[in-house]
Amino acid sequence: MITESGNLSGTGSTGLLRAALLGNAIFSAICGVVMVWMPHRVSAALNWQGPNLWLLVGLGLLVFAGALLWQGKQGRPSVAWCTLFSLGDYGWVIGTVLLGMFAPTVMSGDGWMIAWGVSAVVALFGSLQLLGIARMMRKVLDAIEE
Repeated sequence: MITESGNLSGTGSTGLLRAALLGNAIFSAICGVVMVWMPHRVSAALNWQGPNLWLLVGLGLLVFAGALLWQGKQGRPSVAWCTLFSLGDYGWVIGTVLLGMFAPTVMSGDGWMIAWGVSAVVALFGSLQLLGIARMMRKVLDAIEE
């Protein structure tokens, strides 16, 4: 439940960060499961041959989702871990941009639509995590000043 302050009920200053981590975990897990269970379909949808690549990426996403879930369930998530998660999210987005710039024919138009859509969601979660870290740190600094 969201309270008037915009935080998840009972989470204080960590609400936005924890919500972003858990949302990112769910999205990453869904993408990972699809890639692991249907690597050939993912490969066909993106028009990028190499289903084994998507199987490995899917397994990596499942590990990433587990780490996000681990931190998202903490009462006070680790700033270091959460910053690393956001850097990983931005790395995914930058990788997609670089792939589009230097290897635009590697995927079909539909494949690029999927890739850009996923990158947009990943960028959103990375940004929300950083915003959540900033809010959490501001609350800590405010408490120290008082």
